[in-house]
Amino acid sequence: MTVEPYNTLSRRGFRRGLTFLEIVAATAILGMLAAVVFGGFSAMISTQERQQRRLACMEVANRLVLQYLDDPLAMPNPALPVEYAGLRYRWTLTQEVVTPAHARPDLGTELAATSSLRFDRLVNLHFTVWLAEESGGSMSFDSVVPNASLSRLYDPINTRNPDSLENIFKNPNSAQYSRWWDELNRASTTTRSRTPTRSPSGNSGTPGRSNTPGGGGGK
Repeated sequence: MTVEPYNTLSRRGFRRGLTFLEIVAATAILGMLAAVVFGGFSAMISTQERQQRRLACMEVANRLVLQYLDDPLAMPNPALPVEYAGLRYRWTLTQEVVTPAHARPDLGTELAATSSLRFDRLVNLHFTVWLAEESGGSMSFDSVVPNASLSRLYDPINTRNPDSLENIFKNPNSAQYSRWWDELNRASTTTRSRTPTRSPSGNSGTPGRSNTPGGGGGK
């Protein structure tokens, strides 16, 4: 019978375990991986929440535009936030007169001389909406908080739809009716310089052009 050395028997029956340093290193690695995973999920959730709030800002801006087109005098108080989907939003409105530039200046001058309405009556409405301080935003506009901007050309004498015009004429004593007439009078031109000239034959038109029986100028 062969007898093996003692050291050989000890190695065969011994299983080496993890040391304390290895356990600490493995725990640290798992912790870092968990932090990266949870950080990624948190960033995704924050981005999605911000996008939803930006969409809400755009929806509020769109509703403000429609409200202004229907009745500018019924707009909410701009000093107070408006509520939508459980959150509060602040908004501002800026207006700028728009003068269209004609592609053919000669025709633009002719139209301006024969038209009874001014071409500079168009107004550019620019709404800016952002998350209010009550919902985690700011009291004044800050590009860091969720926000949205929306612009719309507005003609004071042309309503958004026939129903809006009908609602204006239903109440002739309303402030909206008075405002519409004021805008119409402002857009109308009564100066003699824009009155069409008369040809010797008695038909109104531009000198040097023949008028068709229907009243329109030749092309």
